[in-house]
Amino acid sequence: MKKRRSFLRRHSISIGILVIVAIFSVASTLNKQELYNELKQQGETYITEIDKLERELKQYQEDLERVETLEFVEEYAREKLKMVSPNEIYFQIHYASDEE
Repeated sequence: MKKRRSFLRRHSISIGILVIVAIFSVASTLNKQELYNELKQQGETYITEIDKLERELKQYQEDLERVETLEFVEEYAREKLKMVSPNEIYFQIHYASDEE
């Protein structure tokens, strides 16, 4: 009479391989999930940076449009360069200090 071996003993190698494959699959899935979360966070950071740069670009474009106007040139010439239009007189007042 032959003894029948139990199912686990007969298929122990196959079960071992299945357990190893299952552990590898779970570890791989967890690693991929962690990488996905990191990339998602990085993407959100990039989107925030892009939004900030787009607002900055829009502000620069508005400034450029303003600088190209005649009103800005006149205002700049009057305030920074102390220039006047023809038929205007520029007065500069100097106050004497208390020590004099």
